[in-house]
Amino acid sequence: MADEGHDAIPTELTRGQARRWRAACASDNPVDQMSPTYLVTDEIDPLLLGRALARVVRQHAPLRTRIVAGPDGEPVATLRAAPDSYPVKVVDLTGQPTERQADASTRFGATDSAVPVDLATDWPMRVTLVTLEPRRHLLFLTISHVVADGWSCGVVIRGIQSHFRALSRGEATDPGDPQKALEAAWAAFVAESAERERSGWYTRDLGWWRRRLGGAFGVPASDAGPGKGSGESPGEGARSTVALSLPFGLPDPLGKGMRQLASSLRSTTFTITLAALAAVLADLTGTPETVVSVPYAGREEEEHEPLVGLFSDRLLLRVPVDRTATFPELVEQAQDVLLDAVDHASTPSYLVEEALAQDDPEAAHAPSVCMQIYPRSMCDAEPTEPGDLAFRLLGFRTPALHDGLALHMVEPDGGPTTGRLTHLPSFMNPAQAAEFLVFLFRVLSTAVRDQGCSVAEILRAARRGTGAEGGIEVGMGAGTSDDVVLWEQDDWVAASARSHP
Repeated sequence: MADEGHDAIPTELTRGQARRWRAACASDNPVDQMSPTYLVTDEIDPLLLGRALARVVRQHAPLRTRIVAGPDGEPVATLRAAPDSYPVKVVDLTGQPTERQADASTRFGATDSAVPVDLATDWPMRVTLVTLEPRRHLLFLTISHVVADGWSCGVVIRGIQSHFRALSRGEATDPGDPQKALEAAWAAFVAESAERERSGWYTRDLGWWRRRLGGAFGVPASDAGPGKGSGESPGEGARSTVALSLPFGLPDPLGKGMRQLASSLRSTTFTITLAALAAVLADLTGTPETVVSVPYAGREEEEHEPLVGLFSDRLLLRVPVDRTATFPELVEQAQDVLLDAVDHASTPSYLVEEALAQDDPEAAHAPSVCMQIYPRSMCDAEPTEPGDLAFRLLGFRTPALHDGLALHMVEPDGGPTTGRLTHLPSFMNPAQAAEFLVFLFRVLSTAVRDQGCSVAEILRAARRGTGAEGGIEVGMGAGTSDDVVLWEQDDWVAASARSHP
């Protein structure tokens, strides 16, 4: 529990923070947080880690934010004083068998990520260090999504690395410490957000979004997987945000092929995957234009990049799928849609959704599909000086899901492409999730290999199971280099840790 203390001072929330707080309070499942897991391969003094974390928290006001309900039910925010040492829970598993370490670590991560962060009583960030060996640890962070976004996790990790280095060398706070600059930049963003709301700036592109998305639908749960109709019917259960998750790893040839194709098309692996996902959804639903939402960083200025805070939003993309087009033509179409959306990103997605619900109430509650690819460089903190701790992202849990289906991937830096498919039980069942992943990656594999084929031909080949030479096997230890390996939940942390000794 965080001590409010006599040093607490009033602070303002952004419209996004206030809205997420209200949504969490109104939800039957108030878990709105992010839980990244990092592998650390060096000796760590937990006391020094706590002091490094305290410095990070001191620099970033959102990590010291306390929010309670005021007399009118609206959020009231104050800033806590930063502690001298931030609380770190330590779990020592040294000497335990590898299988027991993996089981305990994975179960702990799943359990910890599901415990709500109560911003009225808790610090916005919860930290646990699990020691497997003297120079091998798992660092679990759980950060409230009300006050911060996914980008912020990388800022926190790099801050820990920097301050741990300074403390291990006996250095006091650097006279050039950026705390005042960071606080000023965050305060300026909050003030600018308030002014934009007063001026109507946020609604200036609303007409464009209405024209672009009018009449578009999300993906109905009955069409979620190749085995249509086998999932739980939408209804009361569809309102639940408790999600199931299936980690996966791509074979190296497919990951490399995607990067080569992106380079040849002057595009990105993100757009390559978006095009394939749009084709798969069009095939499964029989609708040539379904809506896919993609996270948008929302950090418009360079001074926003080193900040912890809630800047992110999402863009709603309507990608037309012409089955007679070649895959490169579909990629070009997807890229144009994405760039147009970025140009009109001033309007928050929730205003777009509210407007569409008014225009077409029948389309308002269709489950949505979300995808994101994170660059490995954004996720990790590689050593920059001798003696630096190295942090490598192993997993990113989001126990609450506001989409029917979310595909998250980490783009490699030479290692395997990994990711996680998260879905609501009412949207698809676990068997459908596995089928969906295999179908998507067969489409990608065929598109990489046979770029001149039409989208229809690629989809037919993927349905026949010929998207990868020798077929695609599911399960740990699948045999060929072209296999897509879907990792079981309880094996994921252990498998990831073993792959990066």
